[in-house]
Amino acid sequence: MKKTDLPNHVFKKGKFITAFNDSFSESLNENTWKDRFPEFIWLALILLDGERSVQMQKCGKIISFLHQLDDNGEILMPQLSKVFELPREKQLLFYDFLNSCNVFSELSSLSIVFPEAPNYFREYLKGYNTSMKNRVEAINTVLNKYSNHQSEISTDLRFIILYYFTLTGKLSVSSDMIESIKKYPITSHSDPAMRLYRPTIRSIEIMMINILSEEDKIKSKEFAQKFWGKISRLTTCEGYYLEMKKDDAVDLVGFKEYTYEILSYYKKIFVSIDPLNNRMFTLLSIATYSYKRLIELVDHNLENTISGRSIVRSIIENYMITKFMLQKEKENSNIWEDYQIYGLGVYKKFNEIAKRDHPNNLDKSHMQLELLNLYVSEFKNEAFIDIDVRYFQGDIKKKFETINESDLYKYYYDYDSSFEHGLWGAIRESSVINCSAAGHQFHGIPDIDDEQKLSSVAYDVVMVLKRHLKLLNDEFGLPIDLQKGLEDEGFTEKTI
Repeated sequence: MKKTDLPNHVFKKGKFITAFNDSFSESLNENTWKDRFPEFIWLALILLDGERSVQMQKCGKIISFLHQLDDNGEILMPQLSKVFELPREKQLLFYDFLNSCNVFSELSSLSIVFPEAPNYFREYLKGYNTSMKNRVEAINTVLNKYSNHQSEISTDLRFIILYYFTLTGKLSVSSDMIESIKKYPITSHSDPAMRLYRPTIRSIEIMMINILSEEDKIKSKEFAQKFWGKISRLTTCEGYYLEMKKDDAVDLVGFKEYTYEILSYYKKIFVSIDPLNNRMFTLLSIATYSYKRLIELVDHNLENTISGRSIVRSIIENYMITKFMLQKEKENSNIWEDYQIYGLGVYKKFNEIAKRDHPNNLDKSHMQLELLNLYVSEFKNEAFIDIDVRYFQGDIKKKFETINESDLYKYYYDYDSSFEHGLWGAIRESSVINCSAAGHQFHGIPDIDDEQKLSSVAYDVVMVLKRHLKLLNDEFGLPIDLQKGLEDEGFTEKTI
C-alpha cells in the first residue's frame, strides 16, 4: 500500500480525509447525538413511561398541538429551548395541554437540570414533590436508555423529531422513505421490516440539523452545554476498565530459556572457533539485544504493559535490520562495520553536542558521556568516525518492504510506535479508564491507580523472535533438537 493509499479516505496536503468529509465538509457539520438529545429529553421521558404504541401516539398528539401553536412556522423541530421561547400565552396553552395528557409526573425531574426555565414551566413540573436524589436518578436513567443513538428507543425518539418536521410540510424525500415514515410507528421492533425502517429514520433525522439557521444551531449547542454542565455536577464518576489477562497459551518462561540455549550455542562457536568474525559478532549481538528485551519482559512481568509494546517494537526493528543487512550484504560486504560505525556515530554526536553546549546537570543523567566516549573510541580513533545519518536511518517503512515484511510494519511496528511516542491513541488505550455515568457522557478518567492493563504481547514477541532465530539458523545452523522450537506453534500452545 502506498503512503497515499487508505481505504475510504482521500489523501490531500499530508492529511487522510474521509470520503464523507471530502464530499460534504463544506456543507455539513457534525452534530452528535449528545449535542442534540438535551433538546428532546422531554419527549424521551414521555416515551419511556408506558407501552410503546401508546406513548408514540401520545407524543404524536403533543407535537401536533405544538405545531398548531407555532403559527409563524418558527419551530422546525420540537426543541425544548424553542418551547421556552414561545410567547407566555402560548407556553401556558402548551403546558395546559401537557397537563391534560398527564405527562408532568414524568417530566418533573427536568426541574433539576433546567433551573433557568420559565417560572410557569417549573410551576407545572412541581419538582419539589420529588427528592433531588430521585430526580437525578430519573435523568441518569433516561440518559442511559438513550445513550446509544442507534438503539430501538433512541430511534423511536428520532422518529418523533422527524415526524414533527413532516408536519411543517418541508420534508422532501423519496417515496420509499415516505413509506418507512408512515409504517414505522405502527410496526413492532421485532418485525424484520424494521431493519430497513430504523436506519432510514436515523439517516433522515441526522440530516435535519442542517435545516436550522446558524443562530439556532449556536443557541441549541449552548442549551445542551448548560444541560450537560448541570447534570455532570450532580452525578458521581463511576470508573471502570477493561480486564486484560496474561496469555496462558504462550510459554514465555520456556521460550526465554530456549532462546538462551540457542544464543549460548552460537556464543560457544563464536568465542571458540571464530572470535574475530565481525559478521557473526554483529548478528549475534543484535539478537542478544532482543534476548535482553525478552528477559525484561519475562522477569519484570511486562507482557500487559506499555513497556511490553516498546519491547515488541524493539525486537521487530532488530529483526528487520538483521534481515535487511543480510539482503544488502551482497551489495556491500562491509555492511556489518558500517552498521557499527553508524551506531557509534550517533553516540559521538551526543558527545560533540555536549562539548559545544555544556548542558547543566548532565553529570547526573543516565547518559554517561565519558562512558559513551570510551565506546566510540574503543576500536577506532573518534577522529576517523564520521556521523552518517543516511544508510541506516532513512525510510524505515521501505526497509520493511524491501525484506518483504510489510505486515510487520503496518500491524505491529507502526502501532507500537504510538506507545513509544506517547500518541493520544496509545495514551487513551493504556492510561485512561471510562466513566460509566451517562450524565458524564461516559468521559475518560486518568488511570493513576494503574487499573487498565493492555492485551498481552506474549504471542507477538515469540512470533518475531522465532523469525529472528530462524535467520541465524539459516546462516549458522542449529542442532536438530534446538530447531524443533522454531516450528510455527512452538511455545505458543504450551507444546514444549
